[in-house]
Amino acid sequence: MRRSLLFGCVLGFVGGTALAQLPAGHDAALVQKKCTVCHDTDRVMSQRQDADGWQTTVNKMKALGAQIDAAEQKKIVAYLAAAFPAEMGPKLNINQASQVELEAAFSLKRKEAAAVVKYREQVGGFKSVDDLKKAPGMDAKKVDEKKADLTV
Repeated sequence: MRRSLLFGCVLGFVGGTALAQLPAGHDAALVQKKCTVCHDTDRVMSQRQDADGWQTTVNKMKALGAQIDAAEQKKIVAYLAAAFPAEMGPKLNINQASQVELEAAFSLKRKEAAAVVKYREQVGGFKSVDDLKKAPGMDAKKVDEKKADLTV
């Protein structure tokens, strides 16, 4: 797994697309270096959170093994909060959202987001935002917290 992770990182840097996609900012290169080790820039850019939300996300990534020191963490959170603020994004259409968008919006694991997409296909789409709570692996509390940012 480490080998494929390293290979993916090398491809991302060789292609040069990751940095070009991130909005300009003093710490864009740091975010690219630290965050795109495990995630492509589309995943990073699909999230819209306030500083507290980004802090929680970075803490989670550190708990999962991201090599980020305290000074880097402060810079990363500040950059992400400025570049991808919560109020900037349009409402997420839960019937059109990709698996990656669902992962990012609800901090789901890949298999959980895949289960939500599969469930959505099986039921022919969600009729309301509350229907999302019925999907396997969905936390009703997370849906309620983000309800204002969701649409069908």
